[in-house]
Amino acid sequence: MKNKKSKTIWAVIGGICLFSMVVAGIQQIVNPDGQTTSQTAVQPAVQPVTQAQAETPAEPVSADVANTEQATEASGDNDNSGYTIRHGELISAIESENDAGSVIVIKAKIESSWNNELTVKQNYTNAIDLIQNQGCDAYDQFQYWAVADTTSGEEVKVVSFTINKELIQTIKSGNMVSDKLGEYVDDLYILPSLQ
Repeated sequence: MKNKKSKTIWAVIGGICLFSMVVAGIQQIVNPDGQTTSQTAVQPAVQPVTQAQAETPAEPVSADVANTEQATEASGDNDNSGYTIRHGELISAIESENDAGSVIVIKAKIESSWNNELTVKQNYTNAIDLIQNQGCDAYDQFQYWAVADTTSGEEVKVVSFTINKELIQTIKSGNMVSDKLGEYVDDLYILPSLQ
């Protein structure tokens, strides 16, 4: 009798442990319409844009970036520029001209990092490496934008910014670190769920 009771207790404890692990792996997300859905906790930190975020002016996109987005879509996102990035996948590098002079527009696809801050900073690291080590200091303006897949499978823009000629030269000379770059770039956009 004692042995049967001991087995029952261990079975109950095992069941509770299993249940706890399942519950710990599920994160409840409340959608804007009030419905509740489940998603595993190991999904990327990049979350889908809510309806409220979609209704607000999303980002400062210059006409140059909008034109570049169209050119990138037309190119099929096949990069053969020879550039590489440290974090994520380089989708395209497009050269153009605008009022600032020669422009390079880098499009990358990234994945989430350990936390939102590092997810954003990896883009600054990519930009600094391209300018310091891969010749992007030859341009008068450097535009960077990154996309990522949300947990629902949508691809959204998560970070974009512009670096002017003066800042390009500061980066090239080694006088800028990735932790501070976001304070100096122009037209900085960060997906609200990453802020």
